[in-house]
Amino acid sequence: KAVARRNRMAGLWAAPLLGKDDAEAYARDLAAVDLAHPGDAERKLRTDFDAAGVAQTDEQIHRKMAELLSEAMAQIENG
Repeated sequence: KAVARRNRMAGLWAAPLLGKDDAEAYARDLAAVDLAHPGDAERKLRTDFDAAGVAQTDEQIHRKMAELLSEAMAQIENG
C-alpha cells in the first residue's frame, strides 16, 4: 500500500517536470506500471526524464523515491 502511494506521489512530483498536462493521469500510469512489474516505477521515471531531456540523475530519482516512501508510510500510519 505504501509503495503504491509512493508511486502516485512520485508521478505527481514528476509530471510537471516532464511537462505533463494531466498529473493525475501520469501518477496513475506510474503506479500501474509498478503494480504490474514491481520496481519499474524508477525505471519508467528514468526513461521518461531522459526522453523529455530533464536532468535528473539516478541518485536524485532514487533519493526522491525513498523520501516519498517515508512520507507515504507516515501518511498510512497517521490515517
